Amino acid sequence: MIRRPPRSTPKPSSAASDVYKRQVLSIQSSVSFGYVGNSVAIPTLQKLGHDCWYIHTVYFSNHPGHERFSGEFATPKSINKKIQNISEIRGLANCKAVLSGYLGLPSNAKVVASAVDYVKKLDDSRLYILDPVIGDDGKVFVKKGIRSSIRDILLTRADFVIPNMSELSWLSGQDVNNYSAMIAAACHLLKSGPKAVFVTGRVENLQIANYAISEEGVWRAAGQFINQKFNGTGDFFSALVTGLLLNGYKIAELLSVATAACELITFETQKLSLIHISEPTRLRRISYAVFCLK
Repeated sequence: MIRRPPRSTPKPSSAASDVYKRQVLSIQSSVSFGYVGNSVAIPTLQKLGHDCWYIHTVYFSNHPGHERFSGEFATPKSINKKIQNISEIRGLANCKAVLSGYLGLPSNAKVVASAVDYVKKLDDSRLYILDPVIGDDGKVFVKKGIRSSIRDILLTRADFVIPNMSELSWLSGQDVNNYSAMIAAACHLLKSGPKAVFVTGRVENLQIANYAISEEGVWRAAGQFINQKFNGTGDFFSALVTGLLLNGYKIAELLSVATAACELITFETQKLSLIHISEPTRLRRISYAVFCLK
């Protein structure tokens, strides 16, 4: 039986007051124009009360979904050097979570894994949240080798993994063309070690649903389906999951809050006839969404 989150906006557990202003190491993409990857993760985590130390895996002018973009990929050597320098000045001493997203290059997976191992060696209760950015709607939009790098190197280290429907299929090696198959594929990923799998973007009639699957059960939260493609919502969602976990939210209430925030931001985007939450005008609405729902 699916356990549905409460309709009203939940409050964090009593432990939340003890965990505010913890630090997150976020390793993912960056854009000069707009809010996607680290560009959306940083303000979201900050609005939730946390410091965010960030490492960029790519440096793009803007989201590739626009007609034109330019930029470069960060190498494993440059990423590793930055992480090493941060650790040498004890910048990771109070890091309570690592969040990774768009890798850029397949070889960057090993650098992320090394960072996760280092942080967990300091304290094995620290979290690793994996957003396995590979593609969507059956289309892969990352470099060859990234899919296997995520599956073979990062998945086994993750405490929480946040795939969309296509990424769930690719990582599990199973079709997810119905509800039962989705649950079975998520349970397959749980065998690799994660405490929970958050599956995003399942269209169900006039709703778009997100699921959380763990050994304890299955939870569902949904918003109104908008027949339009949006870019950036996955990065926003993974940052929300990370920040809310550190704020003491349980899985069911976390899923409800994060889903509601994504619904709000997509409605606001649609009002302005945009296709990206990465437009500069989104920052005020991101702030509003996080503040009113946290």
